[in-house]
Amino acid sequence: MSTRQRSTRAKAPKTYAESDGEPEKESIMKVDTEEEAAFPSKASSSKKVAGRKRGAPSGGKPKTGKPAKRRRNQLQGKLEDFKKLPLELKFEIFELLHPRILMLISRTNHEYRELLLSTDTVWKQSRLRSGMPDLQAQDITERQYILLMFDKTCHGPVQMNWSNCARLCSSCRYDTKTTEAQLRKFLATLHPRAKECAKVTKPFDAGSYYVCDGGYRIPRGIKKLSDKLNKMNKQEVDDFVAKRLALKAAIAEDAKNICDWIDEEHSAKDGTKAENQEERARQIKERLLAMGWTEESLTMSFWYYNSRVQQPRKLTDTIWHRVEGPLLQDMYRHLIEERNRRRRFALHAHYSELLQSHSKSDLFPSRETFLSLPSVKALWLEKTNPLPESIDATGYAVFDAEKWSVALPSIQAAILQYQEEVEALAIARLTAGYEARGLPIPPPTEILDDPRSIFRYVPPDPPGDDWRDADLVFPFPAIHAKMRDRQDGFGLRRPCAACAAEFMSVKEVKVLGGYVGGNTLRAELKL
Repeated sequence: MSTRQRSTRAKAPKTYAESDGEPEKESIMKVDTEEEAAFPSKASSSKKVAGRKRGAPSGGKPKTGKPAKRRRNQLQGKLEDFKKLPLELKFEIFELLHPRILMLISRTNHEYRELLLSTDTVWKQSRLRSGMPDLQAQDITERQYILLMFDKTCHGPVQMNWSNCARLCSSCRYDTKTTEAQLRKFLATLHPRAKECAKVTKPFDAGSYYVCDGGYRIPRGIKKLSDKLNKMNKQEVDDFVAKRLALKAAIAEDAKNICDWIDEEHSAKDGTKAENQEERARQIKERLLAMGWTEESLTMSFWYYNSRVQQPRKLTDTIWHRVEGPLLQDMYRHLIEERNRRRRFALHAHYSELLQSHSKSDLFPSRETFLSLPSVKALWLEKTNPLPESIDATGYAVFDAEKWSVALPSIQAAILQYQEEVEALAIARLTAGYEARGLPIPPPTEILDDPRSIFRYVPPDPPGDDWRDADLVFPFPAIHAKMRDRQDGFGLRRPCAACAAEFMSVKEVKVLGGYVGGNTLRAELKL
């Protein structure tokens, strides 16, 4: 063990659970060394290698940075007036502080530490003002009680539990586990009633052993309790065990009261935080309405869920000037996205009308392809990254019939061009299929009507354990219509546009036999 580790271990305080039965008045917890003695392999794995100090590189002089003179000069003399106050007045001031603040003050310097360690009344009055419950067990001092509640020091290899009066870090939690066989062997060497007197973390098998985080650990202080019990006669053992059981019952009741108080504090804190957030949101909404935003535009901009709105801090003019620009940018972006989504959805009905009335409905593009046509896209898509002053937040038209009528001829021309491209692609794929099999190729005007010209579409593998849909085996243009309906979500157990592909965009394979991966298309000639 290094010098640094020995000094840390020597300075670690000690608790009642690990002592001989009398409460310690000057400290709160000590890292238990019983597991290291019983299970040396576990102890060696949990030791940390002490690193060199910052600013002291090997082979050179330690670095000495320049002190922050300006900052020190600004703070110098701030507490001179407080030091001149009478001792009784200082104590009255300390009693008005929150216990956590009092704990931090006791660590400021030696003067305040000695002053606060000289009395327990200040700690008690501070605790009572905060509403912390009284302890029935009275096994720790007021200062130890406050340190247990608000300190962040690791107290040893046990899980944080108010019945154990200790907290721990993740290293102690996971590096001090042992096996059930080792625990049985260790407990067999102790006094038969030692386990009955020791504090516990979590019971396992009706209190036979103690387990937490999926591993076994020895109860805290059980070795010292066993040594003490071995020195007593039967009557002394019975009296001592009775006192320990009464103490454990009182500590368990204290633990319940502490947990209830913590829950109440958290609930009160959450309630205050929610009230402050609502007040901040109300003030921001008033400012936005004054800027010209409407209720509808605010709903579409999702302003209420913005992180700059959901803050408990009070809204001041300075804070508003800082968050106004980023907040408006996010609101405008969400507003445009929501408007585009609603315009896009409004075009679904017009797509269905064109599909049903078209003479070549089997060659009609899918809904996604239709909405991505340049002439259609111009009807619903706005620019997505505007400046705050470049958009009207007062209102908009979900569907403009006049614009639709003007764009309809160009839309029909784009659909006709799409159908010609699909037919040409089908002819090219079938021609490649005939060539791969060494068969005579029919003329381009007859190849689509040839009874041998069949396509096979293999759907993609669905996520999870769901089964895949059956393959689609159809001639052209029926295969195009089936793939289009699949992409639009018709006839699917689980509609998903991302799980399908169109005839033009699907991956083409030329495998004549064997397994073919999902979401693929091939010309499967029927011979």
